[in-house]
Amino acid sequence: MNLLVILSHPPYDGTDVVWNAILLIDTALIEGHKVYIFVMNDAVDVARKDSKPEGAEFDLTSMLIESIKRGAEVKICTTCVHCCGISKGDVIREAKLAGMSDLVKWIEEAALKRAQCYSCGQKRTPSFCSLVVMVNLRFAQAR
Repeated sequence: MNLLVILSHPPYDGTDVVWNAILLIDTALIEGHKVYIFVMNDAVDVARKDSKPEGAEFDLTSMLIESIKRGAEVKICTTCVHCCGISKGDVIREAKLAGMSDLVKWIEEAALKRAQCYSCGQKRTPSFCSLVVMVNLRFAQAR
């Protein structure tokens, strides 16, 4: 299955929202799924070099880099990076700057591919059964 995860929650806000999303991503990768991650809004700090605040329990940026090494593709909203005052050189080199049109292309590509659906076993467009995850861990069935 192809899994698109859209991170939009701030990474170091005292919750475990982004940490849980990265655990979900890693689990999907380990189980052989293809994972696409689009980072936007306040979540762009997770793709900033050396963004772990002092005293934070986990280094979410390092966890994201490990997910990329396992095969996840990561794109970061260019506009969001600029709005948050992050320069291009401050973004981890493993991720690519992108725009909304890139996110739309990922969604379109999933809709055009035909394969056997893991959840129902039928040959159909995967987007009918593929999962899109928007963090704050809001789940929506892509149609």
